[in-house]
Amino acid sequence: MAEQFKDILETLVNLQREVNRTFWELWKKFPEIEMPAITYEPPVDIEELEDKYIVYVDVPGYDKNEIRIKATDSSIVIKAEKSEEKIREERGRNFLEKQRIYKGILKKVEFPEKIIPNQIKAILKNGVIEIHVPKAGISKEVEILIE
Repeated sequence: MAEQFKDILETLVNLQREVNRTFWELWKKFPEIEMPAITYEPPVDIEELEDKYIVYVDVPGYDKNEIRIKATDSSIVIKAEKSEEKIREERGRNFLEKQRIYKGILKKVEFPEKIIPNQIKAILKNGVIEIHVPKAGISKEVEILIE
């Protein structure tokens, strides 16, 4: 029973990711359409190394001043907000059209072990944030000498 429930949850999570991805791709194709404020939860890739995690988050269209990362001893939250105003005038018409777009990204990543928040480093390159998250308790095998 637990295995079936796990499979159902995995299917639902994958479906949610696909719907989010499809919605985002459609919005990028029709940016002129004014949409209500949207918050997108981007997919993340998490690479685990011996002493740290590296988290990769897609944030296309955002610059580093629009992105905030907050951390606790077990999680990080990535938040980005953007508003754009597009103004279009049509020749021969007596009106001015304004469109406003509000969009945001919100993603929380929880880690299975403690991390060191004040040593986290983040780099934004080509629309992807690479976040280096050091582990607090690095477990290494050491030899104990007997006195």
